[in-house]
Amino acid sequence: MNAKGAAVALWVSEQAEGAENEIRAASRPTDYGRWEAAVTVAKTETFSPVVAIDSRGSAIAAWSSGHTNNNEATVWAAVRPEGQRRWLVPVKLGITENAVGDRPSVAFDSRGNAFVVWGSSRGVRAAIRRSQSGRWQTPIEVSATGGENARVVLDARGDAIVAWEGFTDVQAAIRPERARRWQAPVSISGPGLGTGGNPGGPSLAVDRRGTVVAIWSLTEGVYNNAPHIIQSASKQPGHPWTPPVDVSQPGWDTGAPDVAMDSRGDAVAVWSAAMGEDGKDVEVSGTPIVQAATRLANGAWQPLIDLTSPDSVPSNCELDGEPEVAAGPRGNTIAVWEHVSDGESIQAAEGTAGGAWQSYTELGPSTFGGGQQLRFKNPQVAVDDRGNAVAVWSSQVPTNRMVIQMSEYRPLDLTFPVMSSSGHGG
Repeated sequence: MNAKGAAVALWVSEQAEGAENEIRAASRPTDYGRWEAAVTVAKTETFSPVVAIDSRGSAIAAWSSGHTNNNEATVWAAVRPEGQRRWLVPVKLGITENAVGDRPSVAFDSRGNAFVVWGSSRGVRAAIRRSQSGRWQTPIEVSATGGENARVVLDARGDAIVAWEGFTDVQAAIRPERARRWQAPVSISGPGLGTGGNPGGPSLAVDRRGTVVAIWSLTEGVYNNAPHIIQSASKQPGHPWTPPVDVSQPGWDTGAPDVAMDSRGDAVAVWSAAMGEDGKDVEVSGTPIVQAATRLANGAWQPLIDLTSPDSVPSNCELDGEPEVAAGPRGNTIAVWEHVSDGESIQAAEGTAGGAWQSYTELGPSTFGGGQQLRFKNPQVAVDDRGNAVAVWSSQVPTNRMVIQMSEYRPLDLTFPVMSSSGHGG
């Protein structure tokens, strides 16, 4: 969603056996407009497509598709020009090696220039599409060493910041718009800590002044089953990255961090966490919860807050869905996550300036079409400059049919009214 409230939702629609899956998209032109009928972006076997929309309403979708037998995937991108419903023919951007299933990342700058980045065992690469020419430039190597879960953000000046998981640390590189050349990557995480695979994926956010906040999850020790901790580092324009700081509590196993920044420069991070038996070489025994912490514009992290409690989660369940957070203009933030209980649901909570949070609420019913129990996956959320939010997720009915659902939030409303489903996907 862009600052004016125009939004795009993107998902994979599974087709009948023998037919290619489809990437589908639904759009809302304005913040109070209606969602248009879903259209096909591409027919392909794909992994985790992503989408971004610029201030004018142009959108870019990116995804990887490939074959597991040769462990390679092709990175693709498709453009939907401003004011149109039709997506242009997808363009092949590059190849990933030994990273099948690693999703790319896409972002716009204020001029409508788009960046797509992706990682592989042979390095991190970036492709740029200039808005004036409408053409994709040849991908550039950001890092010659392997990396996964690469993420990109752009500040108001057009400087691009990329962070990714290295083999033993989290690294970052910057491309100043004036120089138009990538600077050498630097390590921004604590020394000697392994990223531990999936839980380590970095998340990035940037404010209007160009301050960048990165957050990630790293192992707390070198022994087996060591718990993960949440760490963060930040960077102001013209200055180096700050030393990493621990944001989560010692002894808690954490993962799936996400971060967002508001126009005031405050950052809000969310993640899932569970308490281990003794914080060492043990299986995590505590029930998983969602936690949040706020970093004020002066750089100080405030004490973390539990958005859910162990009492609200069964002792034998896991939070399968990664918590997501988005920030509004006046310090209001919205977090969404998948909740597993006797049934399943999508939950959301609103945070206010300074780090206070309201009690969470349920988004939508747990049944569909005559009482069929739903299973929820992959909630996403975005907030515009008026503080209006859109949450979207996929729901699976017992017949394995996927329904894409969404809910809209207005700052004056007390609840998240559920919208009608926009399509079917997988």
